[in-house]
Amino acid sequence: MTLTNFITAPMQMLAQTQSNGSVWYGPRHDDAAIGGVGHTQQGSEVEALFAFINWVSIVSLVLVCGLSLYFVVRYRRKAGVPIERSPAHNAPLEVAWTVVPTIFLVIMFFWGFWAYADGQIAGSDAETIDVTAQKWNWDFQYSNGALSTVIVDKGGFKEAKMFLVPADTPVLLRLKSLDVIHSFFVPDFRMKSDVFPNRMTSYAFQTHPLTDEYGFRWNEPEQNKEQGREGNVVWTTRYKYREHVIFCAEYCGDAHSRMSAVLRVVEPEVYKELVSQWSRPDPNATPEEIGRWVYLAKSCNGCHSVDGKANTGPTWQNLFGYEHQYTDGSTILADENHLRESILIPGAKVRAGFANQMSIIPLTDKELNSVIAYIRSLSDKAPSTIIPSNGESTEGGEG
Repeated sequence: MTLTNFITAPMQMLAQTQSNGSVWYGPRHDDAAIGGVGHTQQGSEVEALFAFINWVSIVSLVLVCGLSLYFVVRYRRKAGVPIERSPAHNAPLEVAWTVVPTIFLVIMFFWGFWAYADGQIAGSDAETIDVTAQKWNWDFQYSNGALSTVIVDKGGFKEAKMFLVPADTPVLLRLKSLDVIHSFFVPDFRMKSDVFPNRMTSYAFQTHPLTDEYGFRWNEPEQNKEQGREGNVVWTTRYKYREHVIFCAEYCGDAHSRMSAVLRVVEPEVYKELVSQWSRPDPNATPEEIGRWVYLAKSCNGCHSVDGKANTGPTWQNLFGYEHQYTDGSTILADENHLRESILIPGAKVRAGFANQMSIIPLTDKELNSVIAYIRSLSDKAPSTIIPSNGESTEGGEG
């Protein structure tokens, strides 16, 4: 038994929870406050250090309180016995209660420093992923330029975006924010890293392998097709995985508590295959199809629905071609020019009933035009002629 296992073993029972959904293979360590494995090499070190500090604190508390109680009883004042004069000092005792705690504090410091350094420094062979935070979504951009468009329901959160990382492989996350301060928090990893605008931060980790020792699930294509509404090609292969929920741990506005995502750990070969499928939409796709890809990849769905349901931003259903009221009292027709201005300069015109909270989303000209085409296609006042990306006109029905 390793030192880490010896220290955490007394609290492992706290980590045993009932599985739900697909079958879980191996011991259950996730969703535990303390005593789990941490699910990454760095998280395991944090878990072991926490357990060590916890046990030192418990032993110190029992020792101090126990000795205090003993001294109170042993040396209580007795009738007829003269009070002894207290000694001025005791050099051996004073050295002992200074040196011994200092040794433990030094151990905690260096153990914590090494664990922190492991989470900040990645090897040259690490898989580098750019993470972008904005109100109120997370985005991962992979080394091939891919962006995830897969939406799942997990941990009580609806329509959470799913991201991938390779198992048992060094990973470096480069974090930045497009608006305010956020905090990238994965409880299962025992890690949290603040994300700032106009500044890059990083976090390095390596997950444990997908083995019986650390637990995993099998992806069931038929079941997961019901959960994922986009990119269903991802669900055509059966593979091992673990899932962890990403939270924002820094208050960032109205929908802060809903700023979540799902981090799926898969085998390295599966990771390469799936990420390659997310690289970009089909070059021959219509502008509307590309616009929908941008809608999901850029997390527009976090604030804007396409089915008429209320959200933190106006729905895109029947947005185009209609007049809408704005906070300055004006009424404006939502045509192509207005949509372009609203995307490029979100605060120029703010719809009545909604806050001015949209960040500037960096888009290429093609992506911008495609988003406008997609919004236009969601309206019953959309033009009847659709122009595909190849330039050939086809007749389409309204809506």
